[in-house]
Amino acid sequence: MSSPSRSDRRLSGRAKLLIALALAVAAGAAVALALGLRDSSGSGDNSGSARAASEWRWAPPMVHRRSYTATGQINSKIYIAAGMVGNTGRPLDMLERFDPATGNWASLKPLPVSFSAGAGAVLDNRLYVVGGDSQDANGRQVFRYDVATNRWQGTTPLPAPRTNLTAVALGGKLYAIGGLDPVEPVSTVFVYDPRTSRWSKAAPLPVALQAMGATVYHGEIWVLGGRVRNLRIQRRVWIYNPKQNRWRSGPSLPRPMDLLGVTTVGNRIHAGPGVGQGRDFTLGQSVCLATPTGARIATCAMVLNNTSWQFTETPCVVSNLRPAHRPVQTRHTRQVMLGAP
Repeated sequence: MSSPSRSDRRLSGRAKLLIALALAVAAGAAVALALGLRDSSGSGDNSGSARAASEWRWAPPMVHRRSYTATGQINSKIYIAAGMVGNTGRPLDMLERFDPATGNWASLKPLPVSFSAGAGAVLDNRLYVVGGDSQDANGRQVFRYDVATNRWQGTTPLPAPRTNLTAVALGGKLYAIGGLDPVEPVSTVFVYDPRTSRWSKAAPLPVALQAMGATVYHGEIWVLGGRVRNLRIQRRVWIYNPKQNRWRSGPSLPRPMDLLGVTTVGNRIHAGPGVGQGRDFTLGQSVCLATPTGARIATCAMVLNNTSWQFTETPCVVSNLRPAHRPVQTRHTRQVMLGAP
């Protein structure tokens, strides 16, 4: 087999970075974080041209507004499944595909049931959607999508219900990590082997987590950020070695982040934008946030097991905090941003 061309590699890198943003957009973040991404070719050339900072730019919006989706990349195309309409709780069964080469979105065969807050991962060129919650789904459901036939198929359910979890594929197996049970965060790691259609358990996370991001890097699973039982947003990073079946602590994130998109491009891990964005807000805390009708007092509250801003009609003056330290109003969105590595 011939090696991919430079343009093919560049397109694949862009698709991977769009996955990170699609995941974060799926979590309801309306504003993308400027990451200052740089070339990740691993060439070792530190010249200005080779190390020039990349830029984010707007990609065409998704066909439908939604949050808490499951996402994966197959053949340089982005697949976004399920989710819900903002924080309304109304689940969706939609599947959409984005082609970075043409800038076009396409609606594909919907899932057999509607749900949100499941996790997506690609294994054997199929998109797996694991867990998630709705009145029609019990949180144990696992579906896989075949791009060749445009069909969904149910497979062996999770051993226990999970929502707001993360999932990755590594070594021919699917890992379903952490999440809610569906009320409390858990540390369990379930492993699916498609050869036997069975789930087993790997070593649990050192802490119970939900709403975190994950990626595979140099044959290991990296889990970034997330929330613990008291809903505090984390900076911690945990690294899983499948050969040793052991977790270890990794380098902390620059700021606390949850509901973040994470992906690996070349020799770098990219994470963003997330909802925490550098400041931890407690339940009941009130701040001043800008809205389309002017600045209003907003209170940090729980909506459907997730933190959200509840706005009042009380006008206020927005703080002069630096933009990176301001809280972000979370809402459903169709916006997607694309970063070129």
